[in-house]
Amino acid sequence: MKKNKQNSMLRLVVLILLISAVTGCGGGGDGGTGGEVPLSAGDHYLLFMASDTATLPVPISTVDFGFKLPGGTTVATADNGSKAIQQSSLMASGPFASAVYGSYSAASTGGSVHVNLVAVESAFRTGQLVELKFTVPVGQTVYASAITTPTPNFWHYQVTGIDGDNNSIILTDRVRVGVQVAE
Repeated sequence: MKKNKQNSMLRLVVLILLISAVTGCGGGGDGGTGGEVPLSAGDHYLLFMASDTATLPVPISTVDFGFKLPGGTTVATADNGSKAIQQSSLMASGPFASAVYGSYSAASTGGSVHVNLVAVESAFRTGQLVELKFTVPVGQTVYASAITTPTPNFWHYQVTGIDGDNNSIILTDRVRVGVQVAE
């Protein structure tokens, strides 16, 4: 009987080790784990979408956020030497279509992007906010997960709305902005 218990315990240990070896433990690295393929060289788009995490008392009127792109990516800026993102690289949608501004500061460790959107109509609550075109140069290895995780890497983020008395209402804790990479 004692030998059966020892054999059962040994089988359990071997089974656990086998499962661990087959599934792996993941982790580590700079994105691209789990067989993720790097983004191809060329232009890609970041799609920023807003979703409410609680009922919004007022529609969204402004969205202001900053985030960091990984090293090896670039964003086209105006030819006049400013940091302003070219209009063709920053396209807002819906009520934000005509009131969007962005700036980009390049750095070897990754560029900082700052985007400000102002709604021109008062009904927006959720959906796509803006599309940002960025470039992965030939020879650079960039993974989508390095941009979108954690959701994304914001260094500044604020969402506001305006109530019927023209008071500014902070909605930041009720609106989540997600990011998706598209080609």
